[in-house]
Amino acid sequence: MLRPVRPRSIVAITALIIVIIAIVGLTSFTAVAFSLGVAASSAAPQDAATAVIATSARQQPAGSSCSWGCGGGGTPIRAQEAPPTSFTRTFSIVVRGKRREYIVRVPLPYRRHQPHRLVIAYHWYGATASDVTANATSYGAGAFYGLEDVAQQSPTIFVAPNGLNGGWMNDDDEDMELTDLVVEAVADSLCVDRGQVFAVGFSFGGSMAYAVARSGRGALFRAVAILSGRVFTPWRTNTAESVPPVAAFVVHGVGDSINGIGEGRAMRDALAAMNGCKVGDNAGQESALVPGTHAVRMLTWCEAPVAFVAFDGDHVYDPRDARAASSWLPGEIWKFFDTC
Repeated sequence: MLRPVRPRSIVAITALIIVIIAIVGLTSFTAVAFSLGVAASSAAPQDAATAVIATSARQQPAGSSCSWGCGGGGTPIRAQEAPPTSFTRTFSIVVRGKRREYIVRVPLPYRRHQPHRLVIAYHWYGATASDVTANATSYGAGAFYGLEDVAQQSPTIFVAPNGLNGGWMNDDDEDMELTDLVVEAVADSLCVDRGQVFAVGFSFGGSMAYAVARSGRGALFRAVAILSGRVFTPWRTNTAESVPPVAAFVVHGVGDSINGIGEGRAMRDALAAMNGCKVGDNAGQESALVPGTHAVRMLTWCEAPVAFVAFDGDHVYDPRDARAASSWLPGEIWKFFDTC
């Protein structure tokens, strides 16, 4: 004779089922998480750069923009410890003998067969990757410049690398090499849409994002967002004729007291020339700006889109229109990424 199941037993069984589902969901991510590099707590870092260069030399299947990490098909870099239990993790990679760290955040639930966007976010001067991943900093609110919140409908992997000495001087091109290796490590280990890789940065980080665009990395990045940056970080230009231009979203406050509005205009005009845009009368955009607002201008006849956004404000990455409760910037960046 079958005995009726007691309510307390039902609760226990339900809890067990939930735990099993959670473990299965985590497995999709943790099975490949340590392909990304050496865990930051490891005692002896390996030369991950060599491993990444070796794996990136392979070619993807014809007609596919999915990275080798889709379906767990990538070649893993040696794991150093037990898989993580979190979807945010710090890794390190050796670039030219220096141990460089970067933080990876993967959306929940992670689906290893679903191509994800990839966003590389560069921190400002004196900050760290941890500041970019935090929900609030001295420069505003929102992880990864507020983009994590607006990316909910688009599966996106976010990465924040650490600069050297709090900045991005790119001595001997080492910050660019870090960028290249991190993108390849993540794409080789997690499921990334290689046609949807973006970069964003504020202030010094904006200078790095600008340098990425100017260095001829159109085969690696689809677009960059440059927030209150300036022409400062040096770069080496890739002169290969087959390299496509990089779309650019340039944002600058007309009252910027750190990097004046002239820096934003200079970057806009250089990117417009690089992307074959028709520049026209750009000066009128700021003079016609209504106080307490922002204005988005898409340049015309571009091989890759270039947008310039002037706003009434100072050196901030979360500008707000008058009487607005939140910043308009994350939504504008994401809309540009969607359409560029």
